[in-house]
Amino acid sequence: MEDVLKQILAKLEQMDDRLVRVEQSQVRTENDLPEKVRGLYDARKIQFDVNERILDSLGRIENEIDRISLKVSSHDAILQRVK
Repeated sequence: MEDVLKQILAKLEQMDDRLVRVEQSQVRTENDLPEKVRGLYDARKIQFDVNERILDSLGRIENEIDRISLKVSSHDAILQRVK
């Protein structure tokens, strides 16, 4: 009987140790989570800013291409008349 009680006590101690490790892990996760969420939010904000700069650059490039296209069309019309 005493052996059975010792085994039960040993199992309870193992379970208690496991519970403590799970609680520590949960606390660590809860402490890390806000920092990781902040990191994701900051990365999202940075990516948004980069996307805005890229869109601005694309707009300027489109305008320049339109301007060059009009110029080429004008020169092409002049060349057609010269021929």
